[in-house]
Amino acid sequence: MRVIFTSALAALLSATIPGQSAVVDVPLIPANVHWGYYDARVKPIAKIASGGRVRVETMVSGGLQRLRLAGVAESEIPDALKQGEQAVTDRGPGAHPMTGPIYVEGATPGDVLEVRIQAIDYLHNFGVNAFAPGGGVLPDEYPYSALKLIRWPAGAQRVNFAPGVTLPLAPFFGSIGVAPPPLAGRISSRPPGWHGAAILTTRI
Repeated sequence: MRVIFTSALAALLSATIPGQSAVVDVPLIPANVHWGYYDARVKPIAKIASGGRVRVETMVSGGLQRLRLAGVAESEIPDALKQGEQAVTDRGPGAHPMTGPIYVEGATPGDVLEVRIQAIDYLHNFGVNAFAPGGGVLPDEYPYSALKLIRWPAGAQRVNFAPGVTLPLAPFFGSIGVAPPPLAGRISSRPPGWHGAAILTTRI
């Protein structure tokens, strides 16, 4: 997934945010990925000024096993995803492969950052819907796991989820946040908190 976003310091929200600035590209390579945590000790992989724009390539939450189990052919999985999964072995406690961190110049501990997501594009035109006991919206309702592969043509606005059931194609960013205080150490990417992290959504 490619995400383009703009960040701004909260103190500057009333000011004019520079427009049409050069976009900083953060490609999906192993050196740009850490897996499943927020930690102030992780070194920034890019720097932007307030109002700067970034294009970030990201991985699939939980890794590639779910794609393969759901029926995605090996030839359909982009090489960048495979290389990231093979190279990043220090993982957890969360399930999210994280591209970053990105340093915002002028930001200091205690500031609030505004992030405006301008566009989300796909690295591949398929996704997997999954549920398992102990997680998701209904953690105690189903004592088994299931996966569903969903495909869509390029440019589609909706997907066929089941016979007679279509859903709007509305991607979201997964897990995004700021570095916790250094003494907090490694914090899971999954539970949302004051630092941000995963946002639960029913959208695809």
